[in-house]
Amino acid sequence: MRFARRNLLAIVTIAVLVSSGCAAQSATPLPTPSPLPTPVPTLPSYSAVISTYPAGIKMCAKMGDWFQGAIGFNVTCDDVVRFGGAGKKPGQVVAHIGTTGIEVSADVFQDYGVKVEVDVATSLGSTTYPVGAKLTVDNGLNWIQVSSWG
Repeated sequence: MRFARRNLLAIVTIAVLVSSGCAAQSATPLPTPSPLPTPVPTLPSYSAVISTYPAGIKMCAKMGDWFQGAIGFNVTCDDVVRFGGAGKKPGQVVAHIGTTGIEVSADVFQDYGVKVEVDVATSLGSTTYPVGAKLTVDNGLNWIQVSSWG
């Protein structure tokens, strides 16, 4: 009988130790995983975009011709057009080249080699470009944001 009590006492002691050890382990919280950073898309440079243009393209020709004919103003690819938001009519933007401002269709500027900087958030098609965005067009004449003029 003494032997049975000792065995019973030993079994109960082991059971208590094991259960308290398991309880202590389960009470320790697992570390919360850190959220992964959202990848930031890499924007191409202006020079990378214009290197994809078709051979023999005359850059800024359409835009330059339009400005010369419409208001007698000479515009080249050296000029940076500044978009100041939407115009009064749908599809128009308020644009500035130097001190000259004009409200005109954004299509006028959609020309190979154009350089546009956004001063007021501006929607072109289904994309709204933020203040500070630098834009040109890709080899399909679609607006594209670039990282720099280099």
